[in-house]
Amino acid sequence: MDVAVMGLAELTDPAAVTRALAEHDRLGRDGFLMRYGFGKARTYFVLQAGKTYESKAIVAAAHGIQHGRALSADEFSGGEATVVSKLAELGFEVLHAGRDWMYAPGDIALRADIHATYGGSTYGGIEPSRTSPNVFIYTDPKQGAQNGYDYDEWDHDDPNVFYYTGEGRLGNQTMRAGNAAILDHEAAGRAIRLFKAVDEPARPGGKRQRYVGEFRLDAAAPYRMRPAPDAAGNLRQVIVFRLVSREARKRPAPLAQATKGAQVLRADSKTKVGTIQPGDEAPDPGAEVHAASFAGDAEVNQVPSEQNLVSEYELAPTVGRVAQRHEAALVTQFEAWLRIQGGEPHRLRIRIPGERHELITDTYDPTAHVLYEAKAKSDRATVRLAVGQLLDYLRFVPKASGSVLLPEEPSGDVKLLIQSVGFGLVYRNLGSWVVEAAVRTDTR
Repeated sequence: MDVAVMGLAELTDPAAVTRALAEHDRLGRDGFLMRYGFGKARTYFVLQAGKTYESKAIVAAAHGIQHGRALSADEFSGGEATVVSKLAELGFEVLHAGRDWMYAPGDIALRADIHATYGGSTYGGIEPSRTSPNVFIYTDPKQGAQNGYDYDEWDHDDPNVFYYTGEGRLGNQTMRAGNAAILDHEAAGRAIRLFKAVDEPARPGGKRQRYVGEFRLDAAAPYRMRPAPDAAGNLRQVIVFRLVSREARKRPAPLAQATKGAQVLRADSKTKVGTIQPGDEAPDPGAEVHAASFAGDAEVNQVPSEQNLVSEYELAPTVGRVAQRHEAALVTQFEAWLRIQGGEPHRLRIRIPGERHELITDTYDPTAHVLYEAKAKSDRATVRLAVGQLLDYLRFVPKASGSVLLPEEPSGDVKLLIQSVGFGLVYRNLGSWVVEAAVRTDTR
């Protein structure tokens, strides 16, 4: 019998393995491997109480605990026929990092431990592994908001869909590196594993991460480009992946059943869409061009659009700094385009008798009699806020029409909401302004 097999055969005490595992915990992974002269494992790990340990180094240390002499790395080989077989014989579970996954949704782990077992990196948001068939993606809403990554969230209608922002802190994001790894994960035979940072200070080994689950890219609609500020505060386009959970999640029970016989109106069948390129003529608003006429007892004055006065006078719902920068950049770009079309964008200052605070609108174009309300997002809650603000402002600007200005195309039903009150819609699409004329839709 050769020395390698004979050395492994001499290990017969499970307690020696248990003591080796405890020593690993006490010294830490790097300290333990340094003491016994082993490198980091790539494939086989002892799995004990939710932790992983390099199987070959553990066997070598256990031999030393039982017989007084630890085995060296070159005395025996790892693998299923040797180390894995011996550990199984002694009653220990061995994990194969290339085919076994140890975390269940809800489990918490340090990034250093995830990296040590399955590869990837301890830093970065998207980490394809070179040692296991996985692409690790990490979401940290608090950290992401500082870099413009404010699209990471569950779909409001489908509990199995998660939106994840691609990587790239400056300029437009491109389909390379980690982004390409997500796009091509199925062709490469890799699983997408989503972790979410636990909201607490970092510790040695990085922030703790809660495992959300395994995902796949939605083949029908894999991603969309969305506007967001970069790390320098400049507006750019980011990739937002649409990921579908492999583990079915339950939809929350509805509060009430839909009314029997209710009709569903399709907004796209009644929407007039025109893509406006810079230099094109603006759509005819169907109104005469003359000075604005205001009604009511309120005093309404035009102010330069460059003066950002809203936060000074109006108590508005709290908006994050990223959303504020995003909204301001959207307004600036849109007003620049309006001027190319011959518009004269301003804002309106509305002083209402008996009210403590003045109202300052977003963009008002007196040449077309259109008042625009801009928002940083295109979701339903944000658009409802825009609609309410326009209805309030337009009471004092009776000859003006309203239009909602958004960074991207909203859903069909949100468009229907905008149309139902007779407002127009303007949004960005691949660098162009899309203008949808006001179409009154009866939703009763």
